[in-house]
Amino acid sequence: MIRRGMQGDLLSRPDVVEQIRQALDYPQLDIATAVASGELVAAATPPPGFTTLVQLSPDTIVAIARSLRYRHFYYREDVAAIDAYERRGGRSFPEILAILRANTYANAFSDAKIAGSYLGKAYGYDMLARAYMGQVIAMRRDMTAHFHHFFVQHILRESLTRDIDCVFDLGSGKGDILAELAASAGRPDVQFIGGELAEHGRACLDRFAGMLGMRNLRSAPFDMRAPDFSVLAGFKNVLLISHYALVYLNPFRESFWRAAFATTPAVRATLLEPVSFSVPELTNRPLFKLRQARDFGQAENFIEVLRNLQGSGELRITEIVPDISGLSALSSLSLVRFEKTPP
Repeated sequence: MIRRGMQGDLLSRPDVVEQIRQALDYPQLDIATAVASGELVAAATPPPGFTTLVQLSPDTIVAIARSLRYRHFYYREDVAAIDAYERRGGRSFPEILAILRANTYANAFSDAKIAGSYLGKAYGYDMLARAYMGQVIAMRRDMTAHFHHFFVQHILRESLTRDIDCVFDLGSGKGDILAELAASAGRPDVQFIGGELAEHGRACLDRFAGMLGMRNLRSAPFDMRAPDFSVLAGFKNVLLISHYALVYLNPFRESFWRAAFATTPAVRATLLEPVSFSVPELTNRPLFKLRQARDFGQAENFIEVLRNLQGSGELRITEIVPDISGLSALSSLSLVRFEKTPP
């Protein structure tokens, strides 16, 4: 294994640097900046007898490339779209939100992607099944997406009770869901913070805050692999939210929630994650299947971790609703709510 102290030797090698640049297809990448940002802690098997000179396996190169790509390149297109919109004189948050989501919708609703994931079509509508809830929903694909975002906001506003003084979005992406919540909540007494690893995702959220003129909406660097919740210090009642983000920490770790609990006295969580396959009480076929989680490299033990912490008295699960909503038939999310057990 490569220890943290070894990455300086490793990444000073021109051949390694060139491999990373080629894997990223980005010859101008500043490796020194990437090293300083701290994400290049990779795993590899060194040859016997070597401690600092190591051979990088192809898997390690891919892991480094993925880490760099997410941190430095994800959401660049969204930032570019905001730039183009503002150059045209645009200043409306709802307008730019519609522009950014249009691309997401187009990508989510191809026939090839959702083939076999719903019952069929009738008059241009998709027939989406929730058999164990006694429902068959007929909806156009664009309506499905808009309904999903409307429903997510309803759930989050419902969770934003009067005692909450901070909302922290775990893996906030480009920050659109948190910004929409902050804009509609009418709660200047609450700090809305988006925790995100990707620098362009944080830039999007900060641009949204500027458009909205909201000083209580901002981003913060947050790496789920090494969660630092210090940004929550000083708040008394924190609401943690997520939207298809936490399952990318695979496997999920109990220490993640313990780190949050150690930072603030009262924690509640409203999480929307694709985990219906792991809900033991669900006897019908889940809309999000175990095969999908494995194909996408997502955590299979998310619910198990929460139940373990409930068993040890550290939290109380207050609600689990499998397959409550989703952007498309392929991304059905389940609602999970819990609260930290008072000391």
